[in-house]
Amino acid sequence: RYGTINISILANLLFHVAVLIVSFFAVWGSNPGWLDSSAISRLDHLEKNIRDQETDRAELEMIGAEDIMGEYDFEKNSFDVKDSITEGEKLLPIHPENSNLSSSSGTGNNTLYPHTRRKFCDRCNIHPPLRSHHCQICNKCVATFDHHCIFLGTCIGERNHFRFWFFVWMNLITLSTALDVVNSGKVVLQNQDVEKTFSSFLPAIGHVILLVAKFYLYTIYFVVSVLWAVHSVLAMCNITTFECGKGGKYIDYLRGTEMTDFPFSRSLFGNIKIFIIRDDASQWILNTKVSIPCVSNRLLQRLRRCFNNFMSLEENGGWTPMIWKMPDRIVRDSEEWWNHPWQNKYWSCC
Repeated sequence: RYGTINISILANLLFHVAVLIVSFFAVWGSNPGWLDSSAISRLDHLEKNIRDQETDRAELEMIGAEDIMGEYDFEKNSFDVKDSITEGEKLLPIHPENSNLSSSSGTGNNTLYPHTRRKFCDRCNIHPPLRSHHCQICNKCVATFDHHCIFLGTCIGERNHFRFWFFVWMNLITLSTALDVVNSGKVVLQNQDVEKTFSSFLPAIGHVILLVAKFYLYTIYFVVSVLWAVHSVLAMCNITTFECGKGGKYIDYLRGTEMTDFPFSRSLFGNIKIFIIRDDASQWILNTKVSIPCVSNRLLQRLRRCFNNFMSLEENGGWTPMIWKMPDRIVRDSEEWWNHPWQNKYWSCC
């Protein structure tokens, strides 16, 4: 007998593989936030409602950068938006009050993107919201576009980015368990005086298989670890792979910003909350009375309340894209380092 099976490790591996398969089909071919005329129509209605709310605020011109649209305000059940796109309009909406936006870095007056929509997409015949992008493979505009994943057969965007992160995380856990299985394996080589038969070479063959398996699994584990770490940082900073890779040189609404500005970031907890709640899977869970292991009822109630606020302005239950807007100015010298960990008054990572 050349070895024994560790039942506990094997059962743990099978459980993680089962969860991995479920997470794969949860994101495979899923809707990342494809934009069509109906979604844009609901977005127009949402912008109009918020604009009507904002007209009653006398101190509108005095709003600070922290209250400008770009992050969701769960207390007000809306984003701070000051414009609306009329149906069929192809010109970008202009914000007169933001015509002289500048950076606080002291390097000069950099006019930031003053619109909540990108340029008109002739292929989709829509005026997509900020942070969206037309995928050449899907031939559709995707809200909060991150990237197109060929392996999953769909884009990663506003409605499935969290599920993609969870799928990568489950890959990491499953690979870690598989490495435990491989590392627990031992091959005992037989005495050289034993007669050279095929069975005598089995331990040597097993030893080679273990080495190949370790090399393969450790390589894949390293790649998946980097992928998971990158998307974790993207979620914490409220930025996408597309925005991080292209930057202000190629993306119109990021012109005048630097790599570590993260103009759509609010706070660490706020970014993670938006990242999770905007996903379709989170909406389904929070919209049903299900219990989640390791999550207290009080926390679950708070998440459901945030979800209800998040969805309160949607029309006829249909999905409405998020409204993003650049801040009035980029804060690079903030004393609140916990809200600006990458660049603040005390240090800068780049």
